Amino acid sequence: MATHRFKCRICKKATVHTSVDEFNDGLPPGIMCVECMSCGVLGIENLINELKSVKSQLADELLGDDCA
Repeated sequence: MATHRFKCRICKKATVHTSVDEFNDGLPPGIMCVECMSCGVLGIENLINELKSVKSQLADELLGDDCA
């Protein structure tokens, strides 16, 4: 079970997600079903979004909400 960081639509921040292998068989390459380890919500994510989620989260933490 692989772990990734994506922006969770429920938690509203980048959190650790694990791939749900039972649903990944029929999906195109680079697309996967993931589960948020914080709240448990399932979602379909593109692996390209992992980098965007982490970059956005780091910018928010470094700049703060006041500068955004």
